Amino acid sequence: MSALPTAWVEVDTDAIRHNYREIKRFVGPDVDVMAVIKTNGCGHGLELVAEALRNEAGWFGVSTVEEGIRARSVAPNSRILVFHPCGPWNAAALVEHDLIATVDCETGASALAEAGRRAGRLPMAHLKIDTGMSRFGVRAGDFETMLRVIAVPGIAWDGVYTHLSIAAARGNGARLHLTAFDAALARLQEAGFQPPVVHALNSAGTLRFAEHRYRLVRCGTLIYGQYQPNVPHSLNLKPTWTLKARIVSLRELPAGTGVGYGAEGITRRPSRIATLPIGFADGPTLLPRSAFERERGVRALVKKALGRDRMMVQTEHGAAPVIGRVASQSMMLDVTDLPVVKLGDVVEVPSRRLVVGEHIPRVPITGGTG
Repeated sequence: MSALPTAWVEVDTDAIRHNYREIKRFVGPDVDVMAVIKTNGCGHGLELVAEALRNEAGWFGVSTVEEGIRARSVAPNSRILVFHPCGPWNAAALVEHDLIATVDCETGASALAEAGRRAGRLPMAHLKIDTGMSRFGVRAGDFETMLRVIAVPGIAWDGVYTHLSIAAARGNGARLHLTAFDAALARLQEAGFQPPVVHALNSAGTLRFAEHRYRLVRCGTLIYGQYQPNVPHSLNLKPTWTLKARIVSLRELPAGTGVGYGAEGITRRPSRIATLPIGFADGPTLLPRSAFERERGVRALVKKALGRDRMMVQTEHGAAPVIGRVASQSMMLDVTDLPVVKLGDVVEVPSRRLVVGEHIPRVPITGGTG
């Protein structure tokens, strides 16, 4: 008999499907929606999200070949685009697992074509154009390099795309990037390069730039129930993710007792302290009260006046403050004001999804929204 977990992530797969359908409804029937499942499904579990959407999404987007192989094991019939560029180090694996390559230089194109010849296959690729991210891609104005890349024989060019570095920013910057992309597209089309799939927009861009949705948009943040800043809240999104942990210890401590490393927490009264088996190595974005007390000046006074000088965790019976320094795999809560809290109670722990390690199990639940 296996032990019950003491910390886990609940992933609402119904909510993931609901959010995906909301995006589809918003962009209309003529635009495909790529489900971006990079970085372990944005913390939800790559395989879990791919399984939830494999009958919904015709496209998945991942960063690496390794992620692509994981996605392929769950979604054998979906088109999977790898965002990191193709090179001699990953071309053979891209071909072997029927992944769509991103190509942004002649070396990558040649490596992909050679891998295809050796495998007896015609590999698929998307040309990446850099319009301002300065990360991957042929620079938008470097038309000669684009021509040399697409001239490499032995590749099925399925698409061309860019990625906006400032899609959620105020101002006109993103539109200038899209204008540069359109200019590059026009020159490529004049040269006879007309792949069937064109895409430029991420989640923020999908909400802001309807005229640039082309055939495909790439969404991650929206699928996981979140909006980026400065974008219209145009969808009925549902939360998809909750980090939970059980109270594994309860202690009665007298006033003046040090709590945690460095005795940074001090009980101000006879106190009841609960311990959670989760800490900074597991991903919670919590600071103890002592970290706030070290702040000085107006900022500290404002936080104290607003009641924001304590970090709170939601228990089954109300919110409780973190006390003492958060350790690598444990933290303490002051539950003195919640006398009904008991051993084994489940609490919700604030955290950043992407930094919660894969060692924390992801547990699929259904919230009745699918």
